[in-house]
Order: sequence, then structure tokens, then C-alpha cells
Amino acid sequence: MNLKILLLIILIVSVVAAAVISIVFIYNKKSERSRCYRAAANIIKEKYLRTSLMNPRLQDCDIAKIYDVRTMAYIKNVSSKPKKGYIFDVSDRIVFGREENCNVILNEAIISGEHCVIYMKDNKIYITDKSTNGTILKRGLRYIEMRGSTYELFSNDMIILGSTCFRLTFFQFDGRWV
Repeated sequence: MNLKILLLIILIVSVVAAAVISIVFIYNKKSERSRCYRAAANIIKEKYLRTSLMNPRLQDCDIAKIYDVRTMAYIKNVSSKPKKGYIFDVSDRIVFGREENCNVILNEAIISGEHCVIYMKDNKIYITDKSTNGTILKRGLRYIEMRGSTYELFSNDMIILGSTCFRLTFFQFDGRWV
């Protein structure tokens, strides 16, 4: 009789623990998603502000180009503790490298000054390796070693630059709701 009660208690505790863990996991995902959207909204606001300061006589069509549906990239460094994420507008070039003018700066000897570039062309997102040491593209279980080549990117692709690994997530952000 005592063994049945003990097994029942263990079962109840494990079910409650699993429920708590899943709730925490779902909350963290929603929290990360909302941080991405807030960062994307800030990027679009900064672009509008920069454009309006440079040209105070903006036309409505120019404003509409800024506040349009944009493809944004969430680039998460999964090899660091704590994991850091960056939000970029893919219509701008995203440059990885060692130089100060790069968007993502990596201070490793194996990384070139301008190592690789992510850009958008014809509504598709590409990566071009510009380094001498190459870039590794991980897609699912497949590793692709890039040496001066260009590949189309998709969400959940990973790029490995030296000892740093980035997970790429692309999403559409409607700037009209900013």
C-alpha cells in the first residue's frame, strides 16, 4: 500500500515539474519574440529619424518606404554565455568581420577584416564569404564549407565563423504599426 502511494506522489510531482518547465520555456520564447519586435520597431524609427534629419522635406511616398513591411534578421550568438542576439534590417548589408566598420565584430585571428556579408537581392537572402579562411554554413545536419562562394539563407541556418556560431532567424516586420 505504501509503495502505491509513493509511486503516485512521484508521478504527481513529475507531472507538475514538467508543466512548470514547459510554461517557463514558452514564456521565454514569447519574451524573446517580443524583444525582437521591439528592437525591429526601434530600428525602423531610427531610420525614419535619420532620413528626416537629412532631408526635412520628405514626401509621403518616401515615408511609406521606411514604414513598410521589412525583412528583419535575428542573429543569435549561440556559442557565448550568455547568448546574445542582434536585430538587423536585411535590406541593409550585414557585415561580419574584425574591422570597426563591420556590423558584427569578432576579435579572433582567424577572422578576416570583412569576413562575410549577408544581403538581400530579389526578395531572397544571401551570404557571401569574402575571407581567406572560409565560412561554414550549417543547414540541419549538413555542413557547407564556403570559400568565396554565395549561398541562399533560410531561417534556422547557422553560420560558423572561427569559434563563434550564429543562428539566423528571419521574420517580416510591419513598420506601419510602429
